[in-house]
Amino acid sequence: MWYNTRVSENSKFYISADYAFQDQASVYLFTNENVAGYLNKLCNLNGGRVLTVASSGDHGFEARLLGATHIDSFDINSYQRNVLELKTRMIRALPYSDFMDFFFDKRNFFNPKIIAPIASQFSRELKYFMNKCDDGGAMHMFKYRGPTAPEYELRHISYINSAEDYERLRDILPEKINFHHCKLERVSAKFHQRYDLIMLSNIFYYMYTRERTNEDRFAKFYHNILRPLAENNLADGGKICFNYMWNTNPSVWSNFVDFIQMQYVKDRAYSFISRSVISAFHDTDWDTALIMQKRQR
Repeated sequence: MWYNTRVSENSKFYISADYAFQDQASVYLFTNENVAGYLNKLCNLNGGRVLTVASSGDHGFEARLLGATHIDSFDINSYQRNVLELKTRMIRALPYSDFMDFFFDKRNFFNPKIIAPIASQFSRELKYFMNKCDDGGAMHMFKYRGPTAPEYELRHISYINSAEDYERLRDILPEKINFHHCKLERVSAKFHQRYDLIMLSNIFYYMYTRERTNEDRFAKFYHNILRPLAENNLADGGKICFNYMWNTNPSVWSNFVDFIQMQYVKDRAYSFISRSVISAFHDTDWDTALIMQKRQR
């Protein structure tokens, strides 16, 4: 099997019913972040190890294109595993034109004929997922509806925007990207390696929303998520991209990271920085990634 999805009783976890993300829920097919934009401004990933939220797989794909040699992923939604497998198998075996037709041509959206040459290789879980999509499920199985979704700006997804990058990714993409089904609070304990880069997308935006102030919210996120990840899973000099925001004022977030540096990092073991890139959606807007870096020893 491509992935082993059996979950023991001891590894199950609780998800609050009012949390924005649930298990076996609608999936992201592609990122709506300008991942390549901020990674290009952030670090050299040649030979690097990366831990990332799985989501659509695009965070890992972009890291691979920038030279990362090992990718591990996690997600609270186990269905994202199926998207990761589907896209990995398609990129490795099918031409760029078939991939684009399958996801972005309205007449061929999730057309089973396109993936017929590789369908026999699908894991049992992916076959089940595809059957749900075929049985009238395509309209509610996805966060955004593929070819008609305004939330995707494809020019900032490298392997989609360029047939050459698609083929380059095909040549370097491993047969599978490791996946663990877990929520963010358990990632530090679930993974036992150290990484040069950890990508959390904008999960922070959805966590600790009941805290009275933004300062209280960040303090909880820092102590419960960032510090354990930095201490247990981050290599010296490594970085955690812990939030991503659309249509921002870059100077505001530069001031914010200066504030949290003074407020929370008394021992100077970590530093906070921000990186802003032209938005995925509008050429005049800026998006910003917030980063925590572990200092070299």
